Amino acid sequence: MSIHRALYSDKHMRCPPTPGAVEFLEVAHGKGIPCCLVTSASDDDAHAWLQHSGFAKFFEGVISGSCVGKKKPHPEPYLMGAEQIALAPSECIALEDSASGISAALSAGCRTFSVGDVKDARITTFPSLKEAATHLLYD
Repeated sequence: MSIHRALYSDKHMRCPPTPGAVEFLEVAHGKGIPCCLVTSASDDDAHAWLQHSGFAKFFEGVISGSCVGKKKPHPEPYLMGAEQIALAPSECIALEDSASGISAALSAGCRTFSVGDVKDARITTFPSLKEAATHLLYD
């Protein structure tokens, strides 16, 4: 492991979860909704963060930047994520916080929403994951 990789990983281990993430994932998990993390981070960083944060138990799949031939904004990561949890992309909800992620999810055919400051006229933006959970997970 390089010094850069060690410093980069350590920095991300200290990042707090996005506000509302714990509640969103707990509700989804409680309802039996399969979740797949689709990230541009390396496989090592993604799995280390999931273990460190305690979120690994909420995800049935992980597609990292290391797993794909073409990264976001290409749809490949989301297509692989849907396949990993045995759903058609049209059955998946993608929550994104980046323009490239939004493009990838839309191109894959996922129902796509943004969370936070990233806006895209093609989709609904929720101010936080708490609001996303209220609208997407509760009947």
